[in-house]
Amino acid sequence: MRTPVQLGGPAVSPIGYGCMALTGIYGGGLTDDDAREQVYKAIDAGITLLDTADVYGDPRPGHEGPAGTNEEMLAPLLAERRDDVHLSTKFGITGEQVDPETGRIEAGRTMCTRLRCGAWASR
Repeated sequence: MRTPVQLGGPAVSPIGYGCMALTGIYGGGLTDDDAREQVYKAIDAGITLLDTADVYGDPRPGHEGPAGTNEEMLAPLLAERRDDVHLSTKFGITGEQVDPETGRIEAGRTMCTRLRCGAWASR
């Protein structure tokens, strides 16, 4: 990996690893062992930024919207390597209220931000 990038925050690798496909977005997720192998290979290659989102992963039965299952899957995988990476997440597409024009809603209101950040921190 080349020189780390620092834009007013921690220095991270110039290339990040997107974790979306680990939990089934593209036709099936990986087993925990396979996901760990993929994430560790990225870290061993010098990637220090992992990207996730609360909508990645299958929703829980009987619920719509963000499940956080990708974030939950990453927590135990990173237990041994947590100091090696910076983890970023995204939120805002809830599935709970739908904009008829776009089919989704970006929920950037302060209350939603607090709720999503609290949920993320608990995962």
